[in-house]
Amino acid sequence: MNYLGHAYLSPRDEQLLIGNLAGDSVRRVDTAALPRNIQLGLDLHERIDVATDGESAFKDLCRCIDRADLPYPGVIADLLIDYVLASRWREFSDENFEAFKERVYLSLDRGAGLVSARFLFTATVLTAEDWFESYRSLEGMQTAFYRLSRRARRPIPLQEINRFLRREEDAILNCGSEILNNVAASIGSFL
Repeated sequence: MNYLGHAYLSPRDEQLLIGNLAGDSVRRVDTAALPRNIQLGLDLHERIDVATDGESAFKDLCRCIDRADLPYPGVIADLLIDYVLASRWREFSDENFEAFKERVYLSLDRGAGLVSARFLFTATVLTAEDWFESYRSLEGMQTAFYRLSRRARRPIPLQEINRFLRREEDAILNCGSEILNNVAASIGSFL
């Protein structure tokens, strides 16, 4: 699951949200020195990742991406789950998407620097480029995959990913919905 999915599965506590979103940015950070709720958010991030990776639908999606000869199947699957969530937002949340984005982005503006300079940079770019909005459409996903390609070590065939997404969209939407619902149910006791 990528940033949108992690934010969606976070409680409304700002520091839990920040820790959950910072989960991939804490290498070489003394997490014991962070505020307690940020530490709990980091734990939540790990639980979400473990639950997602254990989902048979997630494994199926990764195999489908791999069969399409695309690199980074897990990373691409994570982005596709955010696409499912953003494009079908009303199926998953009663909160208005714009209000949700504003709440999360404001939390990041206020608290990302509590974690690390690396996470502050990521959060600043995420909010400035409005990543959550880009996940709402196929055109926006082209931008999301382009952002990924800028950070990737191996080349990412953007045209092939876009063709894959268009060709497999129905299966991706169904698979992603199943993953989101199952992960939400499995971590529900954490919240």
